[in-house]
Amino acid sequence: MKKVLISVATLTSGGAERVASIWANQLSEKGYDVYVLVYGRCENEYPLNKEVKVVAVCPSYADVKNVKYLERFKRMRALVKQISPDVVISFLYRMQIWMMAATFGRKLKRVETIRINPWFLSDAIKNPVAKMLWKAVYLRANSVIFQTAEQGEYFGKSVRKKGVVIPNPISEKYKNSPKTEYSEHIEKFVAAGRITEQKNYPVMIEAFGKAKETHPNIKLSIYGAGDEDYVSKIQKQIDDSGLSESVRLMGRTSDMLSALRESDAFLMTSDFEGMPNSLLEAMLVGLPCISTDCRTGPKDIIDNSQNGFLVRTGDLDSIAEAICNLADMDKVGAIRIGSAARKKILEICSEERSLAQLIATIEK
Repeated sequence: MKKVLISVATLTSGGAERVASIWANQLSEKGYDVYVLVYGRCENEYPLNKEVKVVAVCPSYADVKNVKYLERFKRMRALVKQISPDVVISFLYRMQIWMMAATFGRKLKRVETIRINPWFLSDAIKNPVAKMLWKAVYLRANSVIFQTAEQGEYFGKSVRKKGVVIPNPISEKYKNSPKTEYSEHIEKFVAAGRITEQKNYPVMIEAFGKAKETHPNIKLSIYGAGDEDYVSKIQKQIDDSGLSESVRLMGRTSDMLSALRESDAFLMTSDFEGMPNSLLEAMLVGLPCISTDCRTGPKDIIDNSQNGFLVRTGDLDSIAEAICNLADMDKVGAIRIGSAARKKILEICSEERSLAQLIATIEK
């Protein structure tokens, strides 16, 4: 039985963390001995099977900042030695750099993952040493998992050669719980994701306000958490725009599935993505979806006007027009778009397909 170590910063909040938890559960169910290494434990972690063992560098994630780099390295290397995995799968660039160092010289296989637009991440890493180490992560890996084929275009031939495209797996509960009742008119919009600059909620709110001028009954619920100061900034924009009765920040929810099923349409205005889980889940439930055509992910799953709608990234007018067009759509149109969206995601993102590709990568 192969021993697999999945390393990720935490087990809460983000799309990468959700995929890590799904893969950990799936692999344990297939008989792999699975460990998850995190910086520290958090509240509201994604659920794991009892067979999956979690080890932490620090008792809580808040403690990590108080641990000096050398001590962090020693703890991580000790954990790797203790677990002695056959395969390590790492998520997110900081953890990937740490794990490359912590596993140096050990007889194991490293599988690295891309969870975001690599062009953006390359620009975002300002420290030249950190950028060099980030690139070395993939050059020295045994295999590299891309979410989309487009992500592979960033890298050179040597990395692409050992790359495999594995779309994000979707939880079975979304697969088994499609939307069955559609409203006569689309009024209740929903958005989900971390409250960060990446998601460009300011343009979403402004575009929604513009659409509301001609469609006064539409409402928007935004689910997700973020830095307290930034969330306050977004709330102030809502209040200053006179939209406090129509646009609501809902915070985190443990039941996003119900929130999606009770809504009429989904909205995403990100400036960049990897492969957005929230969009995948909304499409799988059967919601008509609007997404910016950002790099990377949305255009791999949305066929414009067939199973959803792509709009120009950051374009206020384009987003507002798409919201108005959906608000004008009748029940028959909503069912047609939503059903086509669900069919597309079932084809490319099933848990079975994702797991088969993951196991093939591990065994290779």
